[in-house]
Amino acid sequence: MANGAYVIAEGHYLIGMITYSRTGADKQGGQDIYRAGDTLAADARYLRSWTPELTTVFSLSYQTQGKSESLSQGGVLNSELANSNNNVWEALVNTSWRYSSTFSYLLMAGYKQVLANGYSPGDSLYDGGRIRAFVEPGVTWRFNPVAYVTLKGRYSYLQDKQDAFAAQDTAYHVFNLDAALVFNY
Repeated sequence: MANGAYVIAEGHYLIGMITYSRTGADKQGGQDIYRAGDTLAADARYLRSWTPELTTVFSLSYQTQGKSESLSQGGVLNSELANSNNNVWEALVNTSWRYSSTFSYLLMAGYKQVLANGYSPGDSLYDGGRIRAFVEPGVTWRFNPVAYVTLKGRYSYLQDKQDAFAAQDTAYHVFNLDAALVFNY
């Protein structure tokens, strides 16, 4: 993992992170039987303090994963013929406005796309990917120095792309309401 931050100017910050992950093989009876593909992810964030009360974070991330390996008839790990792992990219905007010492308003919006994997449509391992877009308004009420309540609503649009298990794209509309009571100690 490597990360860093750069102060562009007062109230302007750029933050970046790159991670690489390689896992060991799953074993059965002492023999390697499966190993997930290596993962590489990158994340860039721009934090902007417009005023002491208003802050926005813009985020863009991408993740890719290599081919996985499984046990062949010859008793060794071999890479799959095509990549069954999906690549993913995501964009987020998160804004917080401190209205007073007691109330803050929150707004987050995002878009995520899981791209189709490396198999061809019609193959039993094909995954067509999916998209998700959401908007999440909320409010935080700090009722004493060590406790606060957060209330958030979220609307999400999800679309699963056609794959080996679904003959057509399927879309969903999801509504969530979250409440939290937080105590700091």
